[in-house]
Amino acid sequence: MRRKGLMRRPGAAVAVLAVLAAVVAVVVVAARRTAATATEAEQQPAPGTTAHDVRQDPEKVRDHWTPERMREAGNAPMPKRE
Repeated sequence: MRRKGLMRRPGAAVAVLAVLAAVVAVVVVAARRTAATATEAEQQPAPGTTAHDVRQDPEKVRDHWTPERMREAGNAPMPKRE
């Protein structure tokens, strides 16, 4: 009886399974990292944060922020992680 496919070479089936296992491991690790990143990005802001629309004339804003004011400006306060 003639052997077909991977059965012609005794070690071929083991090699194919090893490569398949490695590919599955890489996909699982990538999926977990993506899931961990996604849950961090979807967290809701802490209580007490605010948001508002700013509707200022862009030309007035540009005229206000002169080079001197830009040099003297401080950093905007950022929320602190607990």
